[in-house]
Amino acid sequence: MKRINAVMLLFLGVLFFSCEKNNDSSSILQVRMQATNKSVSVLKSANLVTPLVTWDVCTMNVSQIEFQAQGKQDENSQGSYQVSYEWQGSKAINLFNSASVIGDITLDPGIYDQIELEIQASKSQNATTPVFYLAGSYTNAAGTKVPVEITINEDFQFEVEKEGTILNGTNDYSALINFNLTLLMYGILQTELDAATLTGGKMIISATSNGVLYQKIKTNILLCEDVQYEQDIN
Repeated sequence: MKRINAVMLLFLGVLFFSCEKNNDSSSILQVRMQATNKSVSVLKSANLVTPLVTWDVCTMNVSQIEFQAQGKQDENSQGSYQVSYEWQGSKAINLFNSASVIGDITLDPGIYDQIELEIQASKSQNATTPVFYLAGSYTNAAGTKVPVEITINEDFQFEVEKEGTILNGTNDYSALINFNLTLLMYGILQTELDAATLTGGKMIISATSNGVLYQKIKTNILLCEDVQYEQDIN
């Protein structure tokens, strides 16, 4: 399987919040994912209008979530043990809908830390559903708007983690993974977008169209050095 690997965690933030339960039964970790920063300014030379990319559609086909952590029976336990739980898909997620749930993972009672979520995104049996898809528009320095589509249709997986997170297996939790779209266009210049090949008036960026831009976007996913973590205070 072709993989976009754990460096992807530099591109993501993960957020946990809990709801306490009144019994010692198993708890639920609900995993959600959302894309942030729908509008991205493009690097340019001196122009009166700042080139801008705006995204309208963002989807990912998630096939599996694996929860890995160090567990112990309670806060007073001396020893710990490695745990792993899985959710199996696949499921197409609208990343612009913050209410979209990928899946639920059932946790046994206990205390969990050193938590890591591994997300696998795989090709759907439906050949028309890409693994990752973005659609929007590019407005150049002259103010002309060009439709844009980015399609990644190869299997990949990534890991997200947050230092200091501790889950109590008597509570229900939600994990919100933030996918920062600003970093996707890092280092891509106005001149490169202006020179892109158009197909039917549309800029299509994929493994078979505008290959240089496609490879840069894949490199950004792999090598991006920025990460933002947000905690839900509601």
